[in-house]
Amino acid sequence: MKTYQHSVIAIILGILLGVYSYFSAIHDINTSLIAKEFIFYESDVLNKIFVPSHFNNTPYLDKESPFILLHSLLFYFCGLMIGSMPFLMKKKSQHQFLALRFGTQQKLFTYIKGHFILPIIGYTWSHLLIVFMLIHYHAPYDADMTQVEWLIFLILFGVCRVVLLIAIVQLAFILYIKFTAVVAQLGALLAIIVLFMVDRSVPFVTILFFDRTSYYVDGMLLGVIGIVSIQFLLKKIVYEVQ
Repeated sequence: MKTYQHSVIAIILGILLGVYSYFSAIHDINTSLIAKEFIFYESDVLNKIFVPSHFNNTPYLDKESPFILLHSLLFYFCGLMIGSMPFLMKKKSQHQFLALRFGTQQKLFTYIKGHFILPIIGYTWSHLLIVFMLIHYHAPYDADMTQVEWLIFLILFGVCRVVLLIAIVQLAFILYIKFTAVVAQLGALLAIIVLFMVDRSVPFVTILFFDRTSYYVDGMLLGVIGIVSIQFLLKKIVYEVQ
């Protein structure tokens, strides 16, 4: 199979995962008070579809935490797959791949920077957009915090997530260089599972990285990473076909 055919398959997969992640995120974030301000607010039909019947009756996060954990893991894994697709594609030539495998640290850094700068930028700007939305719509997290305090906190919160994403992607990249793409994705998935296990037991980690109320926001953001990665792959196809 030619390289551009791999890229086309990856784009189709990315679109499907991105769309699923986005709408699944809307479905579940709509169970919080935040979404009631700006998502499907005036549509009774969509609200009946996306809002669970027990929205105002039971603590959603406590009652369905296993369901939430499963969906959150799916969102992160889908986002990881989409964001890492550029380096999981075949290289332009086998010679370049061999040179990279036996190259220097600087070559490795250059390769990572070239392949992941767009997803990271997309992820960061998405978090800034969420910051604006939360402040503009007065997210009901902590009424004692000022808007400036929330802005500082959420920017730091976003930086932590970007650093975490980079670490997982680099792990997958190293596994890919040493083994195969399948091993890379399984290794990254295992790392995410471990992080979720830690998150469930250490409140400090929860505050820094995952905070249960933002699982679905991250699913939506990782869908944005998919869109950015798809744009990158489109440029790759055009270049290789020429």
